[in-house]
Amino acid sequence: MSSLSRHIGLALLAGVFACGGIALAAPKPKPIDPAAVAPGAQKSMASIAEALSAFKADVGRYPTTTEGLRSLIDKPLRNDKWKGPYLKQPLLLTDPWKRPYGYKFPGASDPKGFDLFSPGPDGRPDTGDEIKYEPAAK
Repeated sequence: MSSLSRHIGLALLAGVFACGGIALAAPKPKPIDPAAVAPGAQKSMASIAEALSAFKADVGRYPTTTEGLRSLIDKPLRNDKWKGPYLKQPLLLTDPWKRPYGYKFPGASDPKGFDLFSPGPDGRPDTGDEIKYEPAAK
């Protein structure tokens, strides 16, 4: 191996290590604290719950799980009673982590009601970091 080839090889290797060091030193994005965003998520879910109630008042039922929250914005198929859109801001359908809110009807704890939740920072339901909709006390 010539001296020039060895120097080029060492220079390339030094460049690889330098790039790796820069990548390691770059600031990492700060994770969103669930406790800090829970009040905002509850507020968004309260707006969604109001829209669900308006949907139910017109249609006579909550949207099915299959119809989902999108039915608050877009008319579900074969539904002549729908008078929406019930939600003017589609962004309200996403949680603080920019993922869709979860919705199930009938609800697990109340078969006549619905479950509304954010799957939390990991994006998966039933892992303990969810933010569940809690109606304000009347």
